Amino acid sequence: MSKNKLTTLFFLVSLFHGLGFSQSKKEQIELLQQRFDSLQVVQNKLIVSGTKTQKEFDTYKMLSVKRLDSLNTLRVSELKRNQSLSTQLNEANARNQKNDQEILELKRSLQESETAMMALTHRVDLLLDSVTMYKKALEKTVTVRDLSDGKFSKSELDFIIEYFKKEILNYSHDGLGAVMEINGEQIIVHLEGELGYVPAFHLEKKLPAWIAGDLDHDGTNEIIFDVFFTGGGTTYWIKIFCLKLNENSRYSLIEMDAPCPCTNKLECREPTANIQGFSNNLITINSQCFGSNDAMCCPSSNVKAKYKFLNNKLILMN
Repeated sequence: MSKNKLTTLFFLVSLFHGLGFSQSKKEQIELLQQRFDSLQVVQNKLIVSGTKTQKEFDTYKMLSVKRLDSLNTLRVSELKRNQSLSTQLNEANARNQKNDQEILELKRSLQESETAMMALTHRVDLLLDSVTMYKKALEKTVTVRDLSDGKFSKSELDFIIEYFKKEILNYSHDGLGAVMEINGEQIIVHLEGELGYVPAFHLEKKLPAWIAGDLDHDGTNEIIFDVFFTGGGTTYWIKIFCLKLNENSRYSLIEMDAPCPCTNKLECREPTANIQGFSNNLITINSQCFGSNDAMCCPSSNVKAKYKFLNNKLILMN
């Protein structure tokens, strides 16, 4: 017997005992039947309500289980995600620590490099200062070339030849070019055409005298020499030049006039002075002195005079 039926029966018995004996049995039965029907209706309602409640409970339980499963799944997923994020965070922290260490090492290396660069720059500056001082000292040093062979150096000759190639063009009136020839120990620079009929410079490879050094004490070396020049016929001149050895192995060539030393109404005509020697820082030059009736071939006398080289000029000494 079910629990509901026992409850109903217990209720009926209690009701029956509670009825008075004043009523007839028929009335009592009818009353009991009414109450039983009423109770049956209540029971049915309770059963329906219980069934509905049971279904609702089962539904709620099922939804709760599903929700619980979903929450558990979500919890596991979040746990895994948190573990992954924690792992990534740890890895990122490890990378950051490694990067920080590398940054510190790079800063230390950069500081060491900067220190080394400053030291190297300072050393380079000192070396440059030393080179500059040495260069200046070298430029100021007076060096007399070894002229024991009595010849110009190749670079000096090349410069002199190029100078006379340009100079000879000043005597060209027909667009003639310059030509250079070597005849034994003589170098000839002339205009195009037959030699002897065109202007020409004749330069001796062998120097006429040992005249080299810082002749005027200006810190620059000089070499003084003479050159034979002809206009293309029998007329000729002797010109005196000074080759200056400037700084950085650069040259310059200066044409100089020797003041006339002639006396007693004699005069120097076309420049025919030629160098004879050099001693005691004085240059000896031989000059031709002409009288008023002398022909060009026959001067009255030749005079040797002493000259001093000063300020790129020849100064006649009394």
